[in-house]
Amino acid sequence: MLIQEKFQADSKTIRQICIKVEEKLISNGVKPDDTNDVIVSIDEALTNIFLHGKLMKMGNSMDIDLKIEEEQNVVHVIISDHGIPYDFNSIQIPNIKDMINGDKIGGLGVHLMKGLMDRVDYQRKENINILHMYKKITR
Repeated sequence: MLIQEKFQADSKTIRQICIKVEEKLISNGVKPDDTNDVIVSIDEALTNIFLHGKLMKMGNSMDIDLKIEEEQNVVHVIISDHGIPYDFNSIQIPNIKDMINGDKIGGLGVHLMKGLMDRVDYQRKENINILHMYKKITR
């Protein structure tokens, strides 16, 4: 286990977690490009939980569990929370023209995670959202 953390979702803590993960990956010899892909994906996932999990609007906080493992040059990130269910697989790639015109805000995060990581899986189990992200790394 590279990292195992339980923390409250807020923008300051998300940044601190990303810095900690970055330091751990680099100290384990993961190349910068792969480290950046993992960090951006974690940051996006945690920010989505914070913004879209109804936490910010309700003024509530919730524990988020983060586990990062590495086996056979594959980093496996597991993020779980008790937020509202999220149909991760139904997210469509947004129309860039709509975003430029200001007709639609957001929607690139899931697409970004799927592009940066080798595999991204979501499941809802016993009222828990569980996100698995995998990245093959080089040293």
